[in-house]
Amino acid sequence: MAGQTQQVDVVEFIGARGIGRYQVLIFFLCLAVVVFDGYDTQAIGYVAPYMLKELNLTRAELGPIFSAALIGSGVGALLTGPIADRIGRKPIIIAAALMFGLFTFMTAQSSSVGELLTYRFLAGLGLGAALANASALVVEYTPRKQQVTAVLWLYLGFSLGSMIGGFLSSSIIAAFTWRSIFYIGALVPVLLAPVLWIWLPESIRFLILRKSDNETVGALIGRLDPTHAPAPGTVYVSREPRGEEFPVKELFRDGRSLGTLLMWTVSFMSLLDIFFLQNWLPTIAADAGLKIETAVFATTFIQVGSIVCSFVVGLPIGKWGQAPVLSVLYFIGWLAITAIGYTLLQPSLLVPVCFVVGCCIAAGQNGINALSATFYPTVMRVTGVGWTQGIGRIGAILSPFIGSAMIAAKWPHASMFIVVGLPSLLASLAFVLLAAKYPLTRAVANPTGGIVSDPAE
Repeated sequence: MAGQTQQVDVVEFIGARGIGRYQVLIFFLCLAVVVFDGYDTQAIGYVAPYMLKELNLTRAELGPIFSAALIGSGVGALLTGPIADRIGRKPIIIAAALMFGLFTFMTAQSSSVGELLTYRFLAGLGLGAALANASALVVEYTPRKQQVTAVLWLYLGFSLGSMIGGFLSSSIIAAFTWRSIFYIGALVPVLLAPVLWIWLPESIRFLILRKSDNETVGALIGRLDPTHAPAPGTVYVSREPRGEEFPVKELFRDGRSLGTLLMWTVSFMSLLDIFFLQNWLPTIAADAGLKIETAVFATTFIQVGSIVCSFVVGLPIGKWGQAPVLSVLYFIGWLAITAIGYTLLQPSLLVPVCFVVGCCIAAGQNGINALSATFYPTVMRVTGVGWTQGIGRIGAILSPFIGSAMIAAKWPHASMFIVVGLPSLLASLAFVLLAAKYPLTRAVANPTGGIVSDPAE
């Protein structure tokens, strides 16, 4: 009707269209941030054997150093949520990239345990802020049906960055020292910051909630769909529920309690294993007598396996369901982790074993991220996925201390990896229970999210 203001819901607008070139640009800009997040997070494990020698560190001192960035990352992800609600996601992502670039550079300058702990924690603050806000921005510009896939592909960037760091470490440290790995990890995010400033858009949902002018939002809508021709006076709105409307207790209602606890268990156990291996395997293998470069090279194949398997695991999941396939993956992962203790001095065996571990455990972690996104209804999906990943982060933080304790107690290497493999076995059993209790975990992912009304049905 004449004189009536036309409203356009941006969430419905984005959902009604396919993925366009502008959304692809946003994805790759955020992916670049995540790649260097993965590079920096895992670099410390690759350079640890070299740091031990040059800085005269003890194995016990490595545990807190490994955990410092992980703790900082968790704090950064939590603290920047409310800040991003006030100033937007774009400035947080850019500031975070500059922050982890700066303190990664300072890490390269470190000469003591105290400096390493401080700079790794501060770099972690930036890493956590960048990862959380980059993934949120990708979700906000992706149609709902493709959001889970987009986030999965985004998190593959973390594995890609870890893999790049491993191959660089195994090939250039001998010539340029371990500090060169951190110099590279510092330079690229700083160079990336102006690129993000020019081409990365602000969260469209944030702009609407902050009541930004319609011309700004309309320009973004026009870039998403150049054929869009709004009527004069069009007002852009978002009717999407806000995350705070769905507290954590909602994850335990309507038959979701057991599923929530099981997914938390899997995420905890999975990240405990992943970060134990990424941080400690190069040092343990070097202590056993393997050349440091070879130990780092073998460890890198955990990330290679993760990337390869993440691309192919969709086929069996589509045929047999998520929980059954992931249960098998984690069971094989248990056997592979146990086998590491018997192949430490045999590179021809250690490399393929690490590849299998990555296929099963690291790719399995991507699977639990996807499963948690489809297990919960859309309105509480962010809360469900966030808490699943948050509980997993606790396992990641604890893993370096577990390694320190084992090494201090002089555990035989075979016994060490037998114990480290047990979390993967527990994760496999958790998926068996999920498959038995919740039908949707035995089927192709439900694109609308949410479990069935009767979980035992």
